[in-house]
Amino acid sequence: MSFDRPEGLWLLALGVPILVFHFYKGRIRRMAVPTLLFWEQVLVEEERRTALKRLRHYASLLLNLVALLVLTSAFAGPNVEGLTRKPGRYALVVDGTASMGAMEADGRPRVEHALALGREFARSLGFGDQVSFHDFSGARAPMTSDHDAFARKLAPSAPAGRVDLRERVLSALSAGEDVTAILLTDRPPEGVDDLLATGRLRVARVGAPLENTGWTAGVPVRRAGEKRMSLSLTLSSFAASRVERSEVLLFNRKEIARRAVALEAGARTEREWVLDPARFPGEKLEEGGLIEVALDPRDAFPADDVASFVLPPLLPPSVIVFHPGTPDRLLMIALETARAEGRVAAEIGEATVDRYAAVRPRLGEGWIVVFDRVAPPGPLGAGGTLILGAPGGPAVEQPTIVDWDREAAPNDQVDYAGLLARRSRILEGPALVRAAEGPVATWSAKGGQAVVELGFSIGESDIGARTTLLHLLYNFADWASWRGCRAFRPQLRLGEPLRPERRPWIDEGEILAAQEERLERLPVRKGRAEGALA
Repeated sequence: MSFDRPEGLWLLALGVPILVFHFYKGRIRRMAVPTLLFWEQVLVEEERRTALKRLRHYASLLLNLVALLVLTSAFAGPNVEGLTRKPGRYALVVDGTASMGAMEADGRPRVEHALALGREFARSLGFGDQVSFHDFSGARAPMTSDHDAFARKLAPSAPAGRVDLRERVLSALSAGEDVTAILLTDRPPEGVDDLLATGRLRVARVGAPLENTGWTAGVPVRRAGEKRMSLSLTLSSFAASRVERSEVLLFNRKEIARRAVALEAGARTEREWVLDPARFPGEKLEEGGLIEVALDPRDAFPADDVASFVLPPLLPPSVIVFHPGTPDRLLMIALETARAEGRVAAEIGEATVDRYAAVRPRLGEGWIVVFDRVAPPGPLGAGGTLILGAPGGPAVEQPTIVDWDREAAPNDQVDYAGLLARRSRILEGPALVRAAEGPVATWSAKGGQAVVELGFSIGESDIGARTTLLHLLYNFADWASWRGCRAFRPQLRLGEPLRPERRPWIDEGEILAAQEERLERLPVRKGRAEGALA
């Protein structure tokens, strides 16, 4: 036998005063009486009732001791092997992925049903049982025996993206070998068969199955120099029967192709669309725009029926060089090489920097603007901008290149080791190339702008005599044509209003905003999106 609270055994000490009160007869006093006649009659009657009196005396004592023993047992919590139920320890694990946001017939999302089931389970636990809370976003509450307080505090947590289910369950079970995890989810668990077999994991399904089929993954692929882009998508079925629908390819909200698709219950398939202007003549795919692949007709869960992508301009970007009087010779040779290989448009323009204001209205997406040894005289527009050795700012002589951002898109397969520069400005911003004195090249991309700035000019370094410049131009042309055609910043702070830095592709309608796996449709009116990601 063991006790959950052995300190409660001190209550047995109350048996001492009980025994004293039952056996203590008090002090006997001697008194003189005139006659013993009446006392003798009382003694005779008392002797007749002695046996019953003693029985009542001991029965009262026994009842008091039994009551004390019961009270002590209730407080100390004895455990008798094979007889007493061991207190349980449970960890509630609540699925917080996107599918748990689906609305049920009563108008509540599935996660609310899961939490209601969790509250009911907590309140049904017995004395001494403990319960904790875990969800897919990493939030947790420690083990507690106060079941009512636990149930009152149970509330939805932040939405979670793709998570490792097994890792989350094992984290919940790490509190001890006697812990049992209760998974509240709307789908069959994967990768935890061994935990289900041993009984350490139990699954409680919530929500009624939806006849849903939708896109669960999508990746756009465009190889450098190609005039087409491929969309690789994964279509998954969560329905209970075979589904037959249509895939609709839309470009800037206009249908340009349609094909049938059939999927068995619970299956998934890989789908591909090749966006080649030669296959869709007259649709102007080469100019770029909004590509959507929609399923028709819509089903009970329409949020995953449309996959959206930004299609960059498929034509080589046009290039114009602004210079102080004459462009750098090595720069023009490198641009001519890029033109000969189809990396940039056939005609390379050049102009003095004083003409920038007049030319700027014609620039934008699909353009690469190079400032050769001159600073931009005004705000940068959409598209790609390459700034080489513009005057201004602190400068150092013979900077020593120590490192560069190898993960940056403009630096793909570019090696700056041993690069020599006679003079360079020290820049501010995300470093593309770093010298001992600070960044000598930076890069940035926001909205419809993609910018790379070098603190040194080609003539002030040996970059023009190396393949480094050519690789940098190739990478910049591909990267800028992609990043220079986005109306919205790729990332926003939580709750920040969604405001485009230029007009979206549509004036009226809806856009689909993504936060990890959470999707939210926001209205667009007069070219501006309304709402915030919360």
